[in-house]
Amino acid sequence: MCTVHITVYPGNVYNVNMASAKKTKPYHHGALRPSLLAAARARLERNGLETLSLRELARQAGVSPNAPYRHFQDKTDLLAALAEEGFRELTKEFQACGSFAEMGAAYVEFALRNPNLLRLMFGNPLGTAESYPGLAAASRECFGMLLDGAARTVNLPPSHPQSFQFALASWSLVHGFATLRNDGALAHLPPEGMPTAAELTRCLAPPAAPVRPKPKRVRAKSRDRAAGPAT
Repeated sequence: MCTVHITVYPGNVYNVNMASAKKTKPYHHGALRPSLLAAARARLERNGLETLSLRELARQAGVSPNAPYRHFQDKTDLLAALAEEGFRELTKEFQACGSFAEMGAAYVEFALRNPNLLRLMFGNPLGTAESYPGLAAASRECFGMLLDGAARTVNLPPSHPQSFQFALASWSLVHGFATLRNDGALAHLPPEGMPTAAELTRCLAPPAAPVRPKPKRVRAKSRDRAAGPAT
């Protein structure tokens, strides 16, 4: 009977382990969260909401499939972070505006640059924004800027109902116009009549104050006439 002895050298084992370790993607990434958000946003605008996948984003970032879950619980959590980022960017653009009409033009231009992000910010994929405190705070701050601009335009405090009504009407105007443009609903209209963002927002002038009718001045009859002819 022949006995075969196999000798394993520690150095060889080390080399084998190192070779297998090199095949595993690194789990650590210096700035993984912003990197994932940037890649997700680019993919969102390029291919739409349905194509977003944490696994695909991990592959694109060169990390393990489980690495994104250190920053986002699931895909919906990632979408909420994208929407929050959108509101904060829009708020910064509002802050750089010098008038309420400029804010309206900035809104239209932002919406035309980021059509799918705008749909995500105001759509239903996330359910209620209150489920995501960061998103809820960002959206409130953004509308607060819009409301403050409307209040200054009508020369009333932000708490006044007319300030809120003017802000809501103005928001509806610019959001509706941008959505119609993004969805191609205005493509059949003559291009020479299509307003630019600046031209559209000229409508965002303060509402005219109600004209009150002047009270009629009744001249008092003289005492002599009131007394009648003298006898």
